[in-house]
Amino acid sequence: METTYLAALELLIMSLAFCFFSLWIATAVTVFLVVSTFFMKNRSKLLLVIALLFVVRIFTGVDLGSYNKGENIVLKVNGGNNKIERINRKIPRKALYIYGNNLEDGKSEIKGILQNKIEKNNREYYQLEEVYTTPIPKGFVNRYLDEKISTLTREYSGDMAKFYRAVILGEKGNLSDKVKNMFSYTGTSHLIVISGLHIGVIIAIILFLTGKLPLQRELRYFISAVILTLYTVGVGLAPSVLRAYIMGMCYIGGELFYEKPDPKKSLSAAFVISLMINPVSVMELSFQMSFMAVVAIIFIYPKVEKKLNSSVRGGFIKKVLLFAAMSLTIQIFLTPIFLVYFRTIPILSFLVNLVAIPLGVLFVQNAFGALVLSVVGLGGILMPTVNLSYHILLKFIEITSNIPALSVNYYGIKKSGMIILLYSVIFGMAFLRGRWKGLSVIPLFILLFIDGPDPPEILDYKGIVYYREKPGILVSGKRISDRDIIFLRDNGVKAIEVLISTEKTDEKLKKILKVSEELILFEGDEVKLKTRTFINIKGKIVELERIEKTIQI
Repeated sequence: METTYLAALELLIMSLAFCFFSLWIATAVTVFLVVSTFFMKNRSKLLLVIALLFVVRIFTGVDLGSYNKGENIVLKVNGGNNKIERINRKIPRKALYIYGNNLEDGKSEIKGILQNKIEKNNREYYQLEEVYTTPIPKGFVNRYLDEKISTLTREYSGDMAKFYRAVILGEKGNLSDKVKNMFSYTGTSHLIVISGLHIGVIIAIILFLTGKLPLQRELRYFISAVILTLYTVGVGLAPSVLRAYIMGMCYIGGELFYEKPDPKKSLSAAFVISLMINPVSVMELSFQMSFMAVVAIIFIYPKVEKKLNSSVRGGFIKKVLLFAAMSLTIQIFLTPIFLVYFRTIPILSFLVNLVAIPLGVLFVQNAFGALVLSVVGLGGILMPTVNLSYHILLKFIEITSNIPALSVNYYGIKKSGMIILLYSVIFGMAFLRGRWKGLSVIPLFILLFIDGPDPPEILDYKGIVYYREKPGILVSGKRISDRDIIFLRDNGVKAIEVLISTEKTDEKLKKILKVSEELILFEGDEVKLKTRTFINIKGKIVELERIEKTIQI
């Protein structure tokens, strides 16, 4: 097996060990793998070097300790979601968030004394006191791109400007929930994040524009590599961006040195380098989706393509079928991720992508082309086309988002570790033969016997409160969403005997939650259930006992 493949597998095992197990077990697994590599028959020195470098990176770059109350810590925080990106200059071993600090968008450095660790909504929060917050300024390239896009979109609608920034800069936080939900439901969310599709289009645009100049072939590819690097630095090294950048550079390097690029080796190299930069990024959703989508294209789709080529004649219809087959392959391969993280099963999304992807490519081509031409003051030439392609794409997504059954919800799966079992089934069905193929479905039966945790006595989550005692009570002062249901199921809530709300809940959601009885409280109304009394005060349902305790304090 190629060294790059073995290195990727070895680093994956080490990374998962540090993410899932205690420090001692993870260290033991790591030592075992390194020693095994050293004593391997026909061992590769490069494989051993990569393993040792990864071990050094983990113990010097990842925060493996735990902090106690009263300790001084320095945090680097993303203000968009309050996620802690660094603790004392090191990467957190698990996802952590800052609690109770109103941060502006962008990144900030926060210094303070650890006051408390809070477990809330399946997340761990750090609460600090004596806090000193320093905004981290954007880099030069990011500011430059930001200014250029502001100039280009000045005369166009604010929604188009936000969409432009989402697609080109990866800043989708300002998109409306309606737009994000439409793209999510239709299975086209990959169009509003920077992915391999975007990087491929960008490389093609750069090579096209430099091809119009009297430059040697080597210089064209060198300039392309420089521009791609500057762009990647400007938009940030998110897992999907980093993966696409490394594979893009492998392609450019192959063309530059007259070597035929190998997508499988490029993907393995991107995987190894990504984990070297962030050893625990394997647990991030964007990392998993980005790499799994490319795995589907490189390793699974060729098998489908081979069968279609032998059974379908050439022509336009064959090209459409091949495109649809690739889209369906990616959809099936990413289903475990959609199922575990979003509790959705995509059904017909691949058909939407047959039209959405060409429209998305058209927008990216014009938007990035305008950005490049803006360097010489000619970006405005393409902006009418950018605006037109934006409206066509959004209209198509809006229409298709009203089609039923593009995806369906399934809330029965238990979250912890299920994604590994589901992918073992897919890989088994794709690569095993004979009786082994049949045995690969065994993990599906394991899912039936793995139960979730018992819910806590009181579960408080973003406007809803669940009380476990009989009768099981759910109090909601808002319209219940799919995300609320996912949270309740992940915390062991299987059925609700009494739902107290300010408005009638959708019958479909009540059926999913297995609600026995719903009580609607209008302003001023109150209801007593055993030892608890609930009252609607100005449209918000609160427990009377909590109010009394607050007054006493």
